[in-house]
Amino acid sequence: MASFQKGDLVKLKSGGPTMTVDSCPGDESDYYKRTIFGSKKIKWIGYCCRWYDGKEYVYEQFGGHLLKSVDE
Repeated sequence: MASFQKGDLVKLKSGGPTMTVDSCPGDESDYYKRTIFGSKKIKWIGYCCRWYDGKEYVYEQFGGHLLKSVDE
């Protein structure tokens, strides 16, 4: 499976816009989960990618098996 770093430019293997990797698996997100011991930050399980769709910035999380480097 491919490994990407923050700032890498990627695309979905099925096509689509060029996206920038913003967070990698294991990075802490800005979201919290409640537990019986208090709140805990959630870690990303995939790559969080951002792109501009012509109107606004969009982000979504993808598994590494769905992405390819734009350099390929």
